[in-house]
Amino acid sequence: MVAGPSTSAQAAPDAACARRILTLLGEGDMDGAIEAGLPRFAPLAALDDDANARLLRARDRLLAAWAARERHLARARRLERI
Repeated sequence: MVAGPSTSAQAAPDAACARRILTLLGEGDMDGAIEAGLPRFAPLAALDDDANARLLRARDRLLAAWAARERHLARARRLERI
């Protein structure tokens, strides 16, 4: 399972990779989609509006979930110090 945001500076996915991410998401393989570049996705002219919108929604949900997890972990660390 993918743990969270990567610190490596990788390029955003190209159209072929973005289509692969859509397939992985359709199969319910979130880990595969993350590894394929979902967190770095940016809209592409080579994709139709629907594909771009679906990928942006999935990316935004993922990033929001990671941010929520980080907030939860930070709170847990604060509570441990009490």
